[in-house]
Amino acid sequence: MRRAGVSADRAVVVYDGGQGWGAARGWWLLRWTGHTDVRVLDGGLAAWTAFGGALTTEVPAPEPGDFEPQPGAG
Repeated sequence: MRRAGVSADRAVVVYDGGQGWGAARGWWLLRWTGHTDVRVLDGGLAAWTAFGGALTTEVPAPEPGDFEPQPGAG
């Protein structure tokens, strides 16, 4: 998670392209390990683009995050 840029003091938005199971699992795991600001993108990417949300094919290179998971903390 740190390699993906997840930090303890920044919100995380999880989403998937299906029925929401992947996003729900991501939300649960982050909360369970102590991250306090996790949100699910309601409707996934389809809803994001339907309401004019922008997408890019650019692959980001995030700075390493500082989130330290603490299993059972949430």
